[in-house]
Amino acid sequence: MRSRDGVDFWLLGLAVPADELADRLSEAFQAKESAEIENWTAFWAGKWLLVSKDCCWQDASGCLGVNYRHIDRNVWLSSSAELLSEHLPDAPRLPWIRWQIAHSKGVDWIPAPATTRDGVYKLLPQRVLDPRSGSIRAVRFVCPDRDSRDDSGALATALKIVMANWGRCDFSESCVALTAGLDTRTVLAAAHAAGIAFRATTTSFPSMDRCDRTLPPKLAASIDVPHVFRRLRPFDEAEVKARAAAISEHVGGATAHPIFDHFARFDHAIADHPGRTSATGSCFEIGRCFFWNKFSRAGLGEARPTADQILQAFSSRSTWRPQPIEAWRQALESWVESLADPVPLVSDWRDRFHLDQRLGSWNCNVQRTNDFSETTGFNPANCLWIYYLLLQPDPIRREQGTAQLEAIELLEPRLLRFPINPAPISDRLKDNAKALLGPQIIRGVRSFKSFIKAGRAH
Repeated sequence: MRSRDGVDFWLLGLAVPADELADRLSEAFQAKESAEIENWTAFWAGKWLLVSKDCCWQDASGCLGVNYRHIDRNVWLSSSAELLSEHLPDAPRLPWIRWQIAHSKGVDWIPAPATTRDGVYKLLPQRVLDPRSGSIRAVRFVCPDRDSRDDSGALATALKIVMANWGRCDFSESCVALTAGLDTRTVLAAAHAAGIAFRATTTSFPSMDRCDRTLPPKLAASIDVPHVFRRLRPFDEAEVKARAAAISEHVGGATAHPIFDHFARFDHAIADHPGRTSATGSCFEIGRCFFWNKFSRAGLGEARPTADQILQAFSSRSTWRPQPIEAWRQALESWVESLADPVPLVSDWRDRFHLDQRLGSWNCNVQRTNDFSETTGFNPANCLWIYYLLLQPDPIRREQGTAQLEAIELLEPRLLRFPINPAPISDRLKDNAKALLGPQIIRGVRSFKSFIKAGRAH
């Protein structure tokens, strides 16, 4: 692509503007001066990397994954830490860091800016890299003038524009992945309000919650959107082993997630097509104070933490113990130092942790399974401008998902007639029983159970 003043840029991935309607990004690009491009990228949603001869800009959470390695005066870039560590010309191989990671145990991803290899680093979100020198700086973004009393309206407008522009992209079929949750419902509301042609889809997982099976077709039907369940064919064991090995090699142990096993065991070809694109609800959770309660229970508030305090927050009340401890400590110390960088958004370190770590490392690597799919994934919330709007309400309203709920009310209020992620009846009965009995009786019952269990052990 070329700017109005003749500067060339190269785009990898899918970028969709959230600021104004545009038939094609390349056409809108031609109307911009090169000096305007950086600020404009803060309004791009999706998973992408923009490169010029002197700069690399990445999507809001670094979802495409930019890793770098310095060799003499040169800097090498790749989404693959393994490629940078083992396949560069005339460069020594770099050693593995033997991170001990298990799904839902403590920190179940490699903490950025560290990677699987010693000497290869991940570019943090809201950072720009100069491919000539390897120097890194914060991205520049100037927030537009707006009425701060109408952040929900601005969010609804941005999402509607994003989905309208997504619908104009050159795909033969557009789908919205739908569950019983708030995030996919927000995307569904925006897509319907945008007036684009699409259908809702739900992939059947063996252990999915009942509400994720029953609610999506009802949600879609309530606004006259077609819905399809996708049930995937299982592979035989030989194919499963081969696919699991390929996925393991591709992800490189950077995180742990059940989706890797699902991609290995089931044939996603039924849901795959090179002309298909699928929008998901990923990244919205940054607006809901995701890690705040965990840090609060560990005694952490607004003050900047130490690496050891972060590790303690994740290991407290858990069997997880970070190994190798020096690697964990060094990576998180480096991240804590990065909090001093003058990035334009996400000033609270707890939200920055979510952006840099949960989205920039965990989600980035989980989504690498999409590399095995021919369908083009799309994350409409992965946009700095949308992050900004999600972070505006006070913490109590943020935890309740108020920004998204109000946006849905503006976009398609009929979708709010249905509960969001309703708990199973058995869980609701347990909660009601606990409320009736009170905390003292509950503690007494637990103590009695522990006493009986100890007696049986002897």
